[in-house]
Amino acid sequence: MRDLKTERGLALRKAREAAGLSASQLVERAKKMSTKEFQLSDAAIYSYELGQNLLGEKVARSLADALRIPVHRLMIGDPACSEERLLEVKNFLSNVSIYERKKVQACILFADLVGSTEFKRYHSIREGLAKVVQHNEVVRECVERSGGRAVKYVGDCVMAMFEGEKSEFRAVKSGLETILQMKVANEKHKWQYPYSMDTKIGINSGPVWMFEYDNSTEDPQGITVDIAARLSSLAGPNQVLCTNETYTIAQEAGGIPIPSAEFKRYLKGIKDRFDIRAIVPEGYKYEPWDVEGPSHEIKNRLEQAYRLLHEKKSKEAFSAFKQIADEYPDDYVSNIFVAEYLLMEGAATDQEYKDKLYKVEEHIDKAMCSRPNSCHVWLLLGSLHFKYFEIDRDRVHIERAIDCARKAVHFANDWQNTGGLLQAKVCLILFLQALAKHRKDQRALDEAKKLCVELEPYIVNAFNDCRSDFYVAYASVQLQSGSTDFEKIEEMINRAKELNRRNFRVCELERDLIKCRFSDGGVAGVFKVSPFE
Repeated sequence: MRDLKTERGLALRKAREAAGLSASQLVERAKKMSTKEFQLSDAAIYSYELGQNLLGEKVARSLADALRIPVHRLMIGDPACSEERLLEVKNFLSNVSIYERKKVQACILFADLVGSTEFKRYHSIREGLAKVVQHNEVVRECVERSGGRAVKYVGDCVMAMFEGEKSEFRAVKSGLETILQMKVANEKHKWQYPYSMDTKIGINSGPVWMFEYDNSTEDPQGITVDIAARLSSLAGPNQVLCTNETYTIAQEAGGIPIPSAEFKRYLKGIKDRFDIRAIVPEGYKYEPWDVEGPSHEIKNRLEQAYRLLHEKKSKEAFSAFKQIADEYPDDYVSNIFVAEYLLMEGAATDQEYKDKLYKVEEHIDKAMCSRPNSCHVWLLLGSLHFKYFEIDRDRVHIERAIDCARKAVHFANDWQNTGGLLQAKVCLILFLQALAKHRKDQRALDEAKKLCVELEPYIVNAFNDCRSDFYVAYASVQLQSGSTDFEKIEEMINRAKELNRRNFRVCELERDLIKCRFSDGGVAGVFKVSPFE
């Protein structure tokens, strides 16, 4: 019985002899090389590698297709054979200097499914797995159509690699096609939020080293890979982020959509600030970025403040965020946190609370200067006006709150921010039902009812506070509409209470329900008179 080394040598020699033959004849030769000890796929790999050098790419591809060689073992676009460029971990650890001659020039793509962890929390295992696998399959197909290959799957994230000519262009093209195909797949399966898939993509090109762990699939390593992964984390839904250098090379190789203006960002774990471009398919919009982004010093302080928050030291976290916001007025994150914290805090008197709301408005204005088209900023501004309305019952404030919520819906739609869209519509329902109750506005009530019906199938995927607000708003809309299905309304109230025990609107709603149940006038008991005379 011949050993593997002998069989490989025979395979190479046979392939050399076959170099002048056609692809079909080469296939037959490769088949004859196969033995029980040395499988056909291994012989085919060596024949392919040599065939690529001697017969050219077209014949080599025909051979690969005919023999069904595993895609992850083929080195398309690189005439070097896999054995020559793969770094076996054991050999590398015993002689690290060998890495110098094993470098591969490649373009790395990371595609990450948006919101999958939150989705899996509130849905069945089967639904979570189906969404992840479908996402990964769409990415793989788009990558292979552009001449790349998926080299690694990590849960809901796919790592792909492109080599050879126009690798940067093909990677960007693949990323944009992936975004479009996600929409096609959603329509095919009739998946709507929260079942619909969105992806975010990071791309970077440069030197890569290929490692092999105990004959497993190849594992690309190097800073090129790390940067691509960081860009994927930074990207927004349905966005391709790449370094400016990668974009420039891709643009020179072929036409790609006009990207965002160049912006600078620090990436986690890397000291240098990167010039980054955001690219989206034609017809999509990219969310504008701060030109400079936070410095390393601010990022470190923000991380410390978040650490305090996770340790449930909310007052210490607020002080940390407030200090950052005071020292760096343009910082978006700290201003948003301070505004949210102050909005949730109570006060002894209405005047004290109004004074606090003035401070909230200042921080929202600063955040809006950084990101004027942010759904989150407009939601906060709407909540601010709603707080004013709850104090003085001035119609102007509730109408402004509704306008802000509509703008939040608009911007969430623009940037395909499905989570933000859900939250914005819940706030819009809250504000509309408040206007309907205060001014007996039938049109506002009808719009709120329509939104409740629209959102009810999808609200399960929202955060607890958002779900609590939805059930409060829906129950209130039901009462104002004259519904006598008190059991269903009570069930909504109980759900809202379970999801957020600090939701003070629940107590008010419970009082309204009691009045409706036990007053002779039904729903008029809530309003004292018929609501829409």
